[in-house]
Amino acid sequence: MLIFVVSELLQSLTFCKKEDATSPSQGITHNPPPVITEIGNDKKVVIRTVDELISANRVAKIDDTIYIHDSSVIDLTNYKPITIKAGVKLVSGRGQKGSMGGLLVKSGYENGPIFISGGENILFLGLRIKGPNPTTEKSRNATGISVNHNYVEVRYCELAGWPYAAIEFSHSNNGRVNNCLIHHNQKNGLGYGIVIVSASVIIDHNVFDYNRHAIAATGNPNDSYEAYNNIILGHGNGHSFDMHGMNINGNVLGGRDIKIYNNEFRNPSERAVMIRGVPTGTCEILDNKVRSIRASLRPTIYFVYPVLSARVQNNVTQDEFPPIENPIFQPSINF
Repeated sequence: MLIFVVSELLQSLTFCKKEDATSPSQGITHNPPPVITEIGNDKKVVIRTVDELISANRVAKIDDTIYIHDSSVIDLTNYKPITIKAGVKLVSGRGQKGSMGGLLVKSGYENGPIFISGGENILFLGLRIKGPNPTTEKSRNATGISVNHNYVEVRYCELAGWPYAAIEFSHSNNGRVNNCLIHHNQKNGLGYGIVIVSASVIIDHNVFDYNRHAIAATGNPNDSYEAYNNIILGHGNGHSFDMHGMNINGNVLGGRDIKIYNNEFRNPSERAVMIRGVPTGTCEILDNKVRSIRASLRPTIYFVYPVLSARVQNNVTQDEFPPIENPIFQPSINF
């Protein structure tokens, strides 16, 4: 049987709370990933091939865990998206004793995302997910993970090479992305690390680089995100955190709630934050560290329309940052 259920692991795979991890300003000393390798061999069947993955997913049930072998490279270019069922955990060993984790690849554009959510309470953990285009050049769109259900979490994953978005949250709530490395998603005009379409997401303790926008949202009045303790490195080709504006009955709305705090914006060439509409709820941008940028791009936190209720406080300019030494934030997906 290609599915294994591991009751001992379930507590370590529950959704994180904010207080579970530390601040990037402390050198990104995040808590280590849950120790998958402690699973007994009698309870662990390893998935190594496309056929095994599809077969395992077909019979998976709530609370089942599918483990991708750490050294596997699974090419899904010619396959339609795999719909992960409600309550299933798709796991590999990225960050475990030096492992890079299993690699899932899509080198073409024809068949949609690699994964689509098929229900609530899904966890993607310790995977590497590689797309077809890491450049800024025009191409067809492609997405790594498409989330359309509540309570879906992406944790300790590396995602790169997705010209539309590495992760899309659409018409869903209580999503979460944490402790991930998200890079080289930078197609001109799109190129999102995480994109939010009528959804709410918590985004914390990630490292972003070479994205057009690390985070973007459509401006829909149902869009909300809370982003804290992230590091945005210096090679993005657009402002780092974004909220689009959406014209509704003559009013340009900018989502519902935006909370951005305790992040490090290290890109000297682009603004840190751009809010392009007026949020209908809370707007807080607090306690961030922002690299100096050229005068023509100032202010680094920019509102296209006045947001009188916004709290923008204690954001400081800083030009020297410590190196990121945690190996989980060193890229292993190459092009």
